[in-house]
Amino acid sequence: MRAIAVNDYGAPPVLTDVTQPAPGPGEVLVRVRASSINGFDAAVAAGMLKGMMEHRFPVVLGKDFAGTVEALGEGASRFAVGDEVFGVVMKPYLATAVWASTSRSASSSASPACPRASTCRSPEHSAWPARPRATR
Repeated sequence: MRAIAVNDYGAPPVLTDVTQPAPGPGEVLVRVRASSINGFDAAVAAGMLKGMMEHRFPVVLGKDFAGTVEALGEGASRFAVGDEVFGVVMKPYLATAVWASTSRSASSSASPACPRASTCRSPEHSAWPARPRATR
């Protein structure tokens, strides 16, 4: 699997080959089709979070994502393999994480998330078209 990652604190981001992870209990593995680099990712890349969070290098950037569910961890039943989803990776450490808790992911079945996600600042913006018209 290839990803943009940093290999040390403050190191420049590079395209890196990383081992494909397996989802843990309550997690899903997502084939990411679009991700964003937000302020948090920029701080990670600059080494600004050294000492604040555990880092397991290489650290993959782009915690906001949109893609397709590839595998389910034990007990993950909210999504099915093949579902289009978007969300944010939330772990207590930074690593080669491309799996996500099902509580931090949302289905994009009402509207294709991936094309929109690539132009949005974060995944919740790609959900905007799926919101009921009355709330806009």
